Amino acid sequence: MQRFGLTADVKVSPLVAMLAGAVVAAALGGLSLLRADDIVTGWRNAANVTARTAVPVFLAAYCASSLVRVFGGRLPRALLVNRRSLGLAVAAIMTVHVGAILGHGAVSRDPHAVHVIDSGGLTYVFIYLMALTSNQASRRVLGRWWGVLHGVGAQVILLKFFSLVVLRSWPHLGVFSTVMGAAIVAAVALRIVAFFAARRADGARPA
Repeated sequence: MQRFGLTADVKVSPLVAMLAGAVVAAALGGLSLLRADDIVTGWRNAANVTARTAVPVFLAAYCASSLVRVFGGRLPRALLVNRRSLGLAVAAIMTVHVGAILGHGAVSRDPHAVHVIDSGGLTYVFIYLMALTSNQASRRVLGRWWGVLHGVGAQVILLKFFSLVVLRSWPHLGVFSTVMGAAIVAAVALRIVAFFAARRADGARPA
């Protein structure tokens, strides 16, 4: 890893991460628009691809601390150092996703298209609350409630993404749905292993 310049102390600016996430999501959404046979299908595909773009970025943030605890190494530590930036990138990508949903609703004139935002309302609330409180000042003000917000929010977002990539496609899972579904299950298993590893480590410490 070091040969390629990847070290644990390489930190990506949150602003750069947000801009990169938004640009990549917008580019993929725009490509979906251009490749579609009609504009309604194009906006629907853009909404789908922008949401899916957020999944691997979220999983990188979700697994960062667990990967460090269980495996260690430069790449997990680099993910942990940049966990805030990854989370903010997810928020930026999902903002583009909301725009694509609104675009689909506008061209299709289908009220249900916009109601998709309502169905994921709790997820969006957590995404933006976590983004807004992703700083030390908020952590000091909220105290232990900061950990509750980010802990519960992470699980809510994970469940929503699992629903997006697996449950909506079941039983006709494509390559992306299969890979990301397996990655989400693996992420949960990794979190459980890391939790018990931390408890064992705490128990082994001298009183």
